[in-house]
Amino acid sequence: MTETEQRKVSLQREVEWLEKCLKSLDSEKRMVPWLALLYVLIIPGAMWKGVLGVIVVLFATTVILGTAMYIQAGHRSEYMERLEETRKALAEIERVPYVPR
Repeated sequence: MTETEQRKVSLQREVEWLEKCLKSLDSEKRMVPWLALLYVLIIPGAMWKGVLGVIVVLFATTVILGTAMYIQAGHRSEYMERLEETRKALAEIERVPYVPR
């Protein structure tokens, strides 16, 4: 197998892997709203420490939700960018014929 063919196979594998990662992110994205159920902890928080408990639970749950959405968006952006670059590199390899050294 020539160097160009090896590179092409490697790029095709990376495209497949990145598409698999994006599908995985889609399934994880559906799970993020379930984190909002942590707001139910307001009741025990209120019983435990009153208003301070409510504030702590509201703050912590909001931070957890925000962090989960931020990480999700960051990974999606990174994977999409890498996928685009990999597809461009693959297209360049397929257009340019191999010239032996």
